[in-house]
Formats: sequence, structure tokens, C-alpha cells
Amino acid sequence: MSATTSLRDYQRTLSARLLNPQSAPTAIWLGIESGGHSWLLDLADVGETLPRPALHPVPLTQPWLLGVSNIRGDLHTLIDLGLFAGHSAATLSDQSRVVLVAPRHRMFCGFLVDRISGLFRADQFLAPVSGNTGQNWLQAVEHAQTGETWLRPGIPGLLRTTVFLNIAV
Repeated sequence: MSATTSLRDYQRTLSARLLNPQSAPTAIWLGIESGGHSWLLDLADVGETLPRPALHPVPLTQPWLLGVSNIRGDLHTLIDLGLFAGHSAATLSDQSRVVLVAPRHRMFCGFLVDRISGLFRADQFLAPVSGNTGQNWLQAVEHAQTGETWLRPGIPGLLRTTVFLNIAV
């Protein structure tokens, strides 16, 4: 709230937003690239992004489980999101990042991605594209201006899938 805005003006604006949901801000999505595809993660499902930390491999696990890493005293499992979804593996470069899952999911894990594309508003994309992605936790959406297809995983659904939870080979 700026110094020139009175509390009464702020309350009026807030009241108008509550009465007219169309004027409320739209959801924000984090754009990433992994496995040769563009992805959109709901910002509410993202804890933070950070440069690729040191990884410690875990034997006898699925190929998409890259290993574990100590991040600020917590042990996080790191997943290659593209490989998990059946696409190609992430490419490691200076732009590679780890996207940690939000703490509200109570799951200490993160996704290794090729790079971060930026933040996008949900209203920049059209309704989900028809056709099945083959995964019930994954949908495809189309960018309204460019027509490019982006993959949009439902993080809560992904974290509960049997495939995700059964990491042993």
C-alpha cells in the first residue's frame, strides 16, 4: 500500500475485488524447460528455485531419481521431471536449476530442469488442449499468442501417484 493511499481507499478496492472476482489477479505460473518441453508449474506449488546442488546417487532406484542433496540441512530427493514424464533427460548446463516443491506438500523433493523461462499469468493460456497426455497428473495448455503447447503438471497429483512413490527398481 503506497503512502498516499488511505485505509478507506484500500478497503474499497479490496471490497470491489471481492464482489467482482473477474477483477482479482489471475494465478501465476513458473515457466521451466525440461526434457525438450516447456512446462508451467503453479507458483503456489513451488518452494524455491536454486542452482544445481551436489548430488549423491541412490543405488537401485528408477533412472529419473537423480539422487539426494542436502539443502539447508534437509535431505531432498531430486527428480528429472522430463525423464519422469517419459521425455528426454534434462541437460546439465550453467542454466540448470532445481525447483523445490513447496513445504506445504510435506515432501522434501525437487525437480532438476534445463532452465527457468520466467513467470506467466494463467490468463495468457487457453483451456487445456484436447487429447490425452497419457498421465492423469499432466495436462497440455496452449499459449494464447504464440500457439506453443506447454505441459502443466498437477504437483499434488504427481506427488501421490504410485509411480512417483515407488522409486525402487
